[in-house]
Amino acid sequence: MKKIGLLLLAVLLTSGSTFAEEQSGFELSAWANYYDVMDGDDNVWGPGLGVGIPLMGRELLLDFRASWLPDAGEDRFGDLELVPLDLGLSYHYVPCDNWGVSIMAGVTYAFADFDPRNEALDGIADINDEWGSYVGAGAEYKFNPNFGAFTNVYYRFLDFTTDRNNSASDREFEADGVNVDVGLKYYF
Repeated sequence: MKKIGLLLLAVLLTSGSTFAEEQSGFELSAWANYYDVMDGDDNVWGPGLGVGIPLMGRELLLDFRASWLPDAGEDRFGDLELVPLDLGLSYHYVPCDNWGVSIMAGVTYAFADFDPRNEALDGIADINDEWGSYVGAGAEYKFNPNFGAFTNVYYRFLDFTTDRNNSASDREFEADGVNVDVGLKYYF
């Protein structure tokens, strides 16, 4: 299932480039992501890629984003890898040519790959993929018309259900938390 989701994201990234040739405001971005997972490890880091497709010039963009967090629960919760895929809108206010600010919000579908090798997990067999959401703000600085740097700070609302081996009751793994992206953008 995870491979299908990542393949769909790659198709969206590729098909978006054809659409971008007809409109201005298309963006490709790559970043380092910090995620403070509530029930997981402190200091969760991973890379991310994104595409912004203009809906109204450079002001309103449809965002497709994917992050890879290889050790979201490795120390405190077991061996947990998260791949959040985001679909959202971002509104950009650009008062001059070199810098701007934005607000963003959207939905998340997060793939969870869990390895229950930790004995302290009390019979947890698996963690299910889940839907969530995010809301936040960002800032960007353009070095030239086609290249710039950015940062986003947002809060992700995401809770996973855990399947237990010998129990009818399930437990929640709260992955709510603050995310910070720092990266580069290429503007078409």
